[in-house]
Amino acid sequence: MSTVDRMRISDFSKREIKGFLRNSLFLYTGPFVVSIKSSSPLFLDSFYTIYHNYFFSIEPVFVDYSINLSRSIFFRRFFHPQVDFLLEHNSVFQPLPYKQIFPTFEWGVNWAIGNQCNHLLVIHAGVVEKNGVGVMLPGTPGAGKSTLCAALMLRGWRLLSDELALIDLNTAECIPLVRPISLKAQSIENIRNYSDNAVLTDAIHDTQKGSVAYLKVSDLSLSKVNDVVKLAHVVFPEFSKEIKSTSNQLNLVPKTMAFMKVADQSFNFHILGNTAFHALTRLLDNCNCYDFSYNGNLDAAVSRFNDLANNHSE
Repeated sequence: MSTVDRMRISDFSKREIKGFLRNSLFLYTGPFVVSIKSSSPLFLDSFYTIYHNYFFSIEPVFVDYSINLSRSIFFRRFFHPQVDFLLEHNSVFQPLPYKQIFPTFEWGVNWAIGNQCNHLLVIHAGVVEKNGVGVMLPGTPGAGKSTLCAALMLRGWRLLSDELALIDLNTAECIPLVRPISLKAQSIENIRNYSDNAVLTDAIHDTQKGSVAYLKVSDLSLSKVNDVVKLAHVVFPEFSKEIKSTSNQLNLVPKTMAFMKVADQSFNFHILGNTAFHALTRLLDNCNCYDFSYNGNLDAAVSRFNDLANNHSE
């Protein structure tokens, strides 16, 4: 554990944070330290809003991922400005439009963790918790897991992860990776209108994922960033406008099928082999597994999840 003094971004003005980012700002996000360097005013605006209550330091510390965001040096920068994402001084993506600089940062951090973190089982899933009851929501893009995570967080659930569930290989507990929730398309306005407490970036259009915006994490979630959770339920969400409101039900899934579905959503199951097999088996042994189809009625969905938290017994 570093002895370097940690500070909150909210304790400094935007201008001061701008100065720190020009050199390097060391952001604490879950179990990782991310070094960020950028002189972009556009990045600063979103970063200062969404990471307002996170801890950081300005002195050199052990860094898991070192990121530099800058405008492309090629002549196109004057006609079609682009952003370069550098990880450890290496370019890992093709340059993207400059207006997408904040999503590029978020995508890049996810990419780095998903591809380089092999001391934990990394699963493409959201994770939330209430009353000590942890729920993991694995899902493919478009399944609605981020929208559900956002709605649950805004109704008092604790967020552990929106995108990447980190599972301890020895205990099968979930380690929080508390970062902004990525919302897409209609979900942006749905969540913006769902709660007066929702703080989002402006929507950025025409990205590789369509329109995207990011939701600020709740203070409750950040206050428990070091508290691991033993998962009690695994829920596979599926969003469809065609589903009738009376069909928003949790339907049990056999654990053998759940195992295959979760393993399929893991970034490094094939790398970890038997270690991942035993960790995932242990995780599912302690969980009930469900399919959950919903039609976007967030109040009804939150009610179903509240039932899981309120009726769970060891």
